[in-house]
Amino acid sequence: MRSLTLENSFTEIIAAFSTAASPRYLFVVVFIAAGIAMINKVSLRLALYVPASLLLAQAVTTVLKYTIQRPRPPIEAQLVYTHDPSFPSGHSSAAFAIATALSVLWLSKTWRVKYLWVWVVVAVVGASASAASRLYLKVHWLSDVIAGASIGIAAAIIVWMVYRRRPRVR
Repeated sequence: MRSLTLENSFTEIIAAFSTAASPRYLFVVVFIAAGIAMINKVSLRLALYVPASLLLAQAVTTVLKYTIQRPRPPIEAQLVYTHDPSFPSGHSSAAFAIATALSVLWLSKTWRVKYLWVWVVVAVVGASASAASRLYLKVHWLSDVIAGASIGIAAAIIVWMVYRRRPRVR
């Protein structure tokens, strides 16, 4: 009986983490962070890099979800209820877009942080945990999560390439 309670508690923790790492909440967080960056005199272009990466990733993910219309794993197996199509994972694309964008900013020395590699690892582990939570909760297939992560990484790289090409106005 105790094992069942621990398993249910663990599932509730994973479900809460998965909800907190959902794209809707991540949008709020990155836009608040962009606002704080602008208050701290970071350029508008740089302040909006992470939100722009997230926006592109979610736009591509949403178009693919509703174009492909892949069903989720069987409802009987799911540990939480979700209703939209399965492919690709929006949680994974959002988490990896943010993790990649932050890592690009840190590794390019655009934003200087202490303990650079620790922050990069934390970002990647956080994104991976978000993706793994979707698999644990049985609401995505592995291919959904891999595709979502790939879209997030690609979105952050594409936005960075566009940002780097654009001439700076002084």
